[in-house]
Amino acid sequence: MNDQSERRAVQRAYGDRLTGDNHLRHTVGSEIELENLLVRLKDELAELRAGERRRERRLGWALAAVLARLTALGGGGWWV
Repeated sequence: MNDQSERRAVQRAYGDRLTGDNHLRHTVGSEIELENLLVRLKDELAELRAGERRRERRLGWALAAVLARLTALGGGGWWV
């Protein structure tokens, strides 16, 4: 098998996996189903945003702790 056919096979498998997981497309049969789908997607997005904010806060606190320790170590060196 040559490289181009292998790449095509990998791309096809990736596309099939995305389509099978139904992350690319959502089909609805009525307006009510569409509204329900939009509400569910909105809720999922809100959860993702909240998780990202938590991660950013944790990272901020971790960086502050590292800087505080480095400052304490550096300040201790001045007194010796």
